[in-house]
Amino acid sequence: MEGLSSGSKRRALIEVGVSSEVGHILPKIQDRLLDAFRQLDGAMTALRYGTVPVERISDATARSCKVKHIVIEDAPGQPDPPQAGQKLYLFECHWELIVYVLSDADVGQEMVAVDGAEAGESNMPACQQWTMPHRDYLGLWEALMYEGILKQDLLSYANAALLFSDKGVDPQVVSFNRVLLLHGPPGTGKTSLCKSCKALAQKLSVRLQHRYSDSQLIEINSHSLFSRWFSESGKLVTKLFTRIRSLVSDPDSFVCVLIDEVESLTAARRSGGNEPSDAIRVVNALLTQIDSLKHYTNTLVLTTSNITGAIDLAFVDRADFKAYVPNPSLNCRYEIIRSAVHELVSKGVLVGSRSVPRFSHSFLESEAAPMDVHGTQQQQQYQQSFRSANEWRDFNSPETWGRWLAYIASLCEDFSGRALRKLPFQAFIIQGEVVGVADFLAALEQATRKEISARTSVDEGTTDMSRRTTASGREST
Repeated sequence: MEGLSSGSKRRALIEVGVSSEVGHILPKIQDRLLDAFRQLDGAMTALRYGTVPVERISDATARSCKVKHIVIEDAPGQPDPPQAGQKLYLFECHWELIVYVLSDADVGQEMVAVDGAEAGESNMPACQQWTMPHRDYLGLWEALMYEGILKQDLLSYANAALLFSDKGVDPQVVSFNRVLLLHGPPGTGKTSLCKSCKALAQKLSVRLQHRYSDSQLIEINSHSLFSRWFSESGKLVTKLFTRIRSLVSDPDSFVCVLIDEVESLTAARRSGGNEPSDAIRVVNALLTQIDSLKHYTNTLVLTTSNITGAIDLAFVDRADFKAYVPNPSLNCRYEIIRSAVHELVSKGVLVGSRSVPRFSHSFLESEAAPMDVHGTQQQQQYQQSFRSANEWRDFNSPETWGRWLAYIASLCEDFSGRALRKLPFQAFIIQGEVVGVADFLAALEQATRKEISARTSVDEGTTDMSRRTTASGREST
């Protein structure tokens, strides 16, 4: 569904998620929303790339259409993608409206039978299944913060894999398996990698709804596929993928298969004897089953790992696209916390009429010293320079907020995205009441320092316990 067009104009996508309550009248909902955005177009209303507040369209339209989420992004293939928050006028671009219904179906659970198991243990949970796009993952793609163009690369990979399938490219001549591997450094939260895959599945289910009437996400429970009964694990993998093939055999259904912590199933094959172990059987079974999915053009296999050294090389070789997901950079840490602060302001938890500015490298310098913070001593030095350089300034100035938030983000060098998003809640516990942005940043800095101190205590306690365990083992020996 399209708006005004022009040959040389930039192309934008407006994605609008609506409740399943209006799914039965979707064509009417699409018409109403198209009229609403045409009115914004005609009125030359300024919008912004990224998540758009629902109230930007009329309240009556938002309520009657049960609108839950609006996001504006560049169409694929556009040069120099804009940043979230960059201003956009609809009359200056060629825009397309995509309206999708959010599923609220309960998560399904697939069980597989274990041959030879005892009574009451004959079935094991092997995977979970979501109908996509699902309300649980609403806004997840937009919430992901990565340095560079990783998100665009993920979408480009999926588009290329589907295009090659559509064009009938012979995989024996040009090899592609539709298998993606996201991996991070040791210590990377597996939840972050898994969320990235789920967010990609959600985004693809929205973008591809014009060609598939149904989208599914299947998350394989890697650990449950290891049976206590010798040689059963390989059979469990085969049984599970037989179920998956029954789904992908429907050409109108798009299926994403997610294998989190793939190293659990693809541990490097090392055998000390002639008889293959159960783990080796699992690896062989998984590789065989992934190869069997190559014949289906409507599926993608999404995998994650933060222990890539343990993954079998034969699996790594099958992955078409391998993307490294590092810990959040300073820029990303800043934007993650900034988005959380804006969420609190928009919901009335904080008071503020002005926004914290987007990250700028100018925030990394003060009048007293440059900000290149890596060690505790340097962090303390920067804090002193920050205070002395800004003590005379207006602490209700957005520029000062930006410098302050950049400093707080610099303290969180080893924090995961999940830990960063918890900090505003921890800060409010300290503050205990609705306050302005400046007062909240003070509480946020305090909460960050408390979290760092708590982590240090836990690390020291773990190290001490490890030493005691080692010493105890030596004594018993």
